Amino acid sequence: MKLFTPSQSGTVSVSYGTISGNYSTTTANVNLVAGTPLAINISGLSNNTQYFYRINFQSSIGSSQTAEYKFHTARPVGDTFTFAIQADSHLDVSTDPKLYQQTLKNIAKDGPDFLIDLGDTSMVDKFGSQFKKAESQYLAQRY
Repeated sequence: MKLFTPSQSGTVSVSYGTISGNYSTTTANVNLVAGTPLAINISGLSNNTQYFYRINFQSSIGSSQTAEYKFHTARPVGDTFTFAIQADSHLDVSTDPKLYQQTLKNIAKDGPDFLIDLGDTSMVDKFGSQFKKAESQYLAQRY
């Protein structure tokens, strides 16, 4: 499942397969509404398998697709796996953007099977009822 918030309306599908650059299956097109989060569920995947995928986007101004990404489905009990832990990435005035970018690069380099976020990601309680400011903190983390 890939969760994202599109900046424009259109349709999206996911092409995926077990060989890099060879996407043997594509999901049906799903309608996107700009600014509305969307989750695309992919079912029927094999256990303990590496998959490669691209997201295909079409709108009134053209079409595009993302770079290739990958994920690995559940490994058998007892197999080794890699995970990463992140916390307090709230991107406020006390955050060093270069240090945070390096942290994200380190996580990506390790190629974890999953990421555990310990929370305080958005730290929006300081905004009170100012929804737009809180929303910007959530959106900043999605990228």
